[in-house]
Amino acid sequence: VTHVLMYTHYLVTSLGLHNPLKSQLTNFQLAQFASCVLHAALVFASETVLPARLAYIQLVYHPTLLFLFGFQMKWVPSWITGQTITGRESEAPEKKVA
Repeated sequence: VTHVLMYTHYLVTSLGLHNPLKSQLTNFQLAQFASCVLHAALVFASETVLPARLAYIQLVYHPTLLFLFGFQMKWVPSWITGQTITGRESEAPEKKVA
């Protein structure tokens, strides 16, 4: 579900439209990462068939995503986010037709 929503967001923004649900979509993605951490912890604690290292990989990987997308989005260049230094969205320059 998350990937469908993310790619729909990418489609909408690529068409030049503003997505008012962008922050909710990011929160939804962060919730997915958190649920993956919980799932990996439960598998790590109770799995008896598969190797525990598979759950360990997820226990390391998903908190990294939570950290990067939850707290470190400032590293993303402004030309990707459309944000200025003040945190507001920048206005796209108008294209001149020759």
